[in-house]
Amino acid sequence: MFRVFIVIFILFNLLHFFNKNNEGFEADQIIDPKYISKLNTKDLRARSLTGDETSINTYYHSLIRKPSKKELELILNIFRVITTDIGDKYKSILDIPFKIYLFKKLENNFPHTHHNSILLPETFSLNYSYIVKNTLLHEKLHIIQRFKRENFYNLYEKYWKFSYQKIQDLERIEEYSRTNPDGLDNNWVFTNQGVKIVLMSLYDKDYKNISHTTTYGIYLDKESKLIFPIKKKEIKDIREFTDFFGKLNGNNYHPNELSADMIAHMLLGKKTDSPAFNKLTQWWNKL
Repeated sequence: MFRVFIVIFILFNLLHFFNKNNEGFEADQIIDPKYISKLNTKDLRARSLTGDETSINTYYHSLIRKPSKKELELILNIFRVITTDIGDKYKSILDIPFKIYLFKKLENNFPHTHHNSILLPETFSLNYSYIVKNTLLHEKLHIIQRFKRENFYNLYEKYWKFSYQKIQDLERIEEYSRTNPDGLDNNWVFTNQGVKIVLMSLYDKDYKNISHTTTYGIYLDKESKLIFPIKKKEIKDIREFTDFFGKLNGNNYHPNELSADMIAHMLLGKKTDSPAFNKLTQWWNKL
């Protein structure tokens, strides 16, 4: 009974926080300027964007709105159901306040985050299905990653075979990659069985929007430098990667995406049969 009271108390305060903080936002407070400055030529074309960073920032914010009271209450109620589903473990996710905004025609209608804000497409179906609960948890975890970076770096480097290091000439590949607001820094090297790769989502030859990408492992030499000419392979075909992470969908390439995906599924009771998932549970249980 006491736990139920605590959950209700937290949700009441979250509702107050949302109603207070979602009012009258300034145009430069939501979108991360680092994201806009990192958009490459292909990014701009895939998003049909033109102009300088200031005009792009203004355009982005013109497509964002705060949710109505009814929409906000429904989202919070879905989080309440999630709380019931996963119990005490959810407390660690509620630690950090967050905001919700709705948008139209951004990022090909993919849910995503900036700073401490979750951005959902207006067409996002708000219901109590597994996929909706999983999506909301996934996006909330991206916010947690920003505010508890050391914890997640510990997962990536101590449990998951990643190492963070500046990769020489990486910008030559980033010119062809999709910029992801939930994983802006690509300087993560995955090493397994003597193979070193950096994982990137590269635009297809005849791309028209940001969905037209393929996820590759870009091979590095022993000193973690790019190999020229570029040597790459789809990550689904890289045995050293799939042996550790198993089969994943196309957007799970950056460690932020990998961890958000696995943790959300884990909290909702879906397990993955892979060494990476086993290591993840070890890390989680020590938090």
